[in-house]
Parts: sequence; C-alpha cells; structure tokens
Amino acid sequence: MFLVFFPVFRTIVILSTIGILLNAAYFLWAFQRVFFGKLNEKYKDMEEINGMELFTVIPLAVITLFFGIYPGPYLDLIQATMDQIIEKVAFVAAYVAL
Repeated sequence: MFLVFFPVFRTIVILSTIGILLNAAYFLWAFQRVFFGKLNEKYKDMEEINGMELFTVIPLAVITLFFGIYPGPYLDLIQATMDQIIEKVAFVAAYVAL
C-alpha cells in the first residue's frame, strides 16, 4: 500500500511513516524500562495476585482463548453489521474510482 499511495499523497505518507517509526521507538523504549529496568523500591513489598483479581482475570482469559480458537460465534454475531459496512465502503470506493 505504501508504494500505491506515495506518489499521490507524498506528504501524508511521509508523516505517517515518521509517526509509525516514532511509535515503535517509544514502545520499545517503554517496554525495556518496564520489563528490564530496575525494580522501584516502593513495589518490592507488593503481594502477588489475590483471589478477587483471579476471579476477574480467569473468565476474561477463558473468553479470549475461546474466541481466539473458535471465533465462529463472534463472527456470526457481527456478520450483518460488517456486510453493511463493506457494502458502503465498496460503494464509496467505486464512486471515488470514477
């Protein structure tokens, strides 16, 4: 897509690329500080996850795994809406292509 839009929208593509690169650099910097940095002293006595937190996390993890492995029920639920959106986008794309 980059090569398709570059000749037409040169400035927007360049700005978008710079934004993507800055975002990736910031993400890697933040990831390094969070996961590989020194432990803040105020968190050294923090306890591990408790029962109430597990009560909320486990159902979310199960739902995430279920829809990740078998997304059919979710896709069936959003099918009608997505068909309408795709139809409208195709109509606009056909209009713009003229």
